Amino acid sequence: MATRRLLVTLAGIGVALLLGATAGAVSEFVGLPVVVTAAMALALGVTVGAIIRALRTPGALFASVLGGVLGVVAVGASAITDLALARSKAATEASASQSQDPDAAVRRWEAETLGEPGASAFLRHRTRRGAPWLTGRRLDLGTATNAVVFGVETLLAAAIAALLARRATSRSFCARCEAWFVRDTLGRAPLGSVATIVAAIEQREWHRLGRRVATSTAGPLDVAVEHCPTCPSGSAWLELGETEGRRRTILRRVAVDGAALREMRESQAMRTGA
Repeated sequence: MATRRLLVTLAGIGVALLLGATAGAVSEFVGLPVVVTAAMALALGVTVGAIIRALRTPGALFASVLGGVLGVVAVGASAITDLALARSKAATEASASQSQDPDAAVRRWEAETLGEPGASAFLRHRTRRGAPWLTGRRLDLGTATNAVVFGVETLLAAAIAALLARRATSRSFCARCEAWFVRDTLGRAPLGSVATIVAAIEQREWHRLGRRVATSTAGPLDVAVEHCPTCPSGSAWLELGETEGRRRTILRRVAVDGAALREMRESQAMRTGA
């Protein structure tokens, strides 16, 4: 599991750097910093979630922390790209004017804009010059306000990426088979059966539940089961919901075992004569 988490982390860092650099380049033309940041974090969270599921790496806390950290990394990559583009623009303008050496022009621009060089230059660039705003402009609201806007962007990216990465682990995971649970519909029933079905589940009368729901019945109630796809004897979860109109969950995550599932399915088969 530790190896898989390391692979997920490394892959996530690569994705965060790529998306961050892309967002920094796009911001130069789109000029809507919060919108670009939100879109970047959305793509990051979805991609990291897909990596988590593909590499079968459960753990909601791990996914949340990783998503949040990668969101911060992506915002940093975006700001660094923004600074690199600003340096390139200063050099290009100096070359076009032919009045001074481009390298000297970039150094003077850095001294005037960033102060002392260092690893935090991208932070000073964002707080002193603001975020990209429309084509070739900056949204400069003052150093303090710029810092607040940048902080909000960072928190927004971290929150979105963390929530989406965590969502990838919402399904249970079978440690023995190293497989995510799958969701199947056990059967459906008419709305008038809700009290009987709830009673059967609460009293754990699985044969009675099996007789009340059927795969061939077209009703608004559905009994879904979330289970390991490879080990039939393992644990599972039952859920009772109403699908007519907006879905409403009546019972959520009722723990059952493989024997209960077999009893329900055998009861269903007896009812249909299969």
